[in-house]
Amino acid sequence: MKGVFNDRPALPKYKTTWDVGTVLSYLKGIEDISLMQLSCRLCILFLLLSAQRCQTLHLVQIDDILLSDTSLIIHPNHVLKQTRPGSHLEPITFQSYDKDKKLCIVYTMEQYLDRTKHLRQGQNLIISTMRPFKAASKNTIGRWVKLVLSKAGVDRCFTTHSTRSAATSMAKLKGVPLQSIMRSAGWSNAKTFAKFYDKPLDTEKQSIQSAILGTVE
Repeated sequence: MKGVFNDRPALPKYKTTWDVGTVLSYLKGIEDISLMQLSCRLCILFLLLSAQRCQTLHLVQIDDILLSDTSLIIHPNHVLKQTRPGSHLEPITFQSYDKDKKLCIVYTMEQYLDRTKHLRQGQNLIISTMRPFKAASKNTIGRWVKLVLSKAGVDRCFTTHSTRSAATSMAKLKGVPLQSIMRSAGWSNAKTFAKFYDKPLDTEKQSIQSAILGTVE
C-alpha cells in the first residue's frame, strides 16, 4: 500500500484557487441573455453559492424545488457522492439578492423556469439548449461552467470542480464559520476541507508580490 501511495499520492490538485469576484463581475457585465447564457448563469451561481458538485445540480428535479419571491429551497432527493448511511445532504437554501438581479439565483431560477417550461420534456431541471431539449448531462453542465470560467478570465488549469474550492475558500476568508461551510458543502470531516479545498486566492499572492516590488519604485 505504501508503494501505491508513492506511485499515486492523494495530494491536492491545486496550491491556490481563483477569486470568485472575477466570475461575478463577468456575470454582471452580460446584458442581452440567451437561453445558453441563462443556463450558464444558473449553473455557475448554484455551484458558487452552494459549494456543491455538478452531480448535485445534474440530479435536481422540478419537484425538488420550492421557489418564492424571496427564497429558493432545493431538496436533494437522490443519492450523492457524499451520501452515507444515516447521513444525507440537507436542503439547499438560497435567499434573494436585491442589490443586483444578475447575481440573484432566485431571480435567475424564476427566469430559467419560465424560459424552459414549454421546452421541458421531463422532470429534470437543467435541460440542453438545443433540440430536442433533453435533460442536460453532467458533462454538459461541466462544459457550461468551464466556459464561464474561461470567459471570465480564470486560468484554464482550473476545472469545473474548482468552484467548490473557490467558494469555500472565499467563504472562510469572509469569516463564515467552519461548521456552516461544512454543512453547506456536505462534508463531515473538517480535514477534507483543510487538505483539499481551503486554498489561498491567486489575487492574494499577486497583491503581496506587488506590494513588495512596489517598494523599489
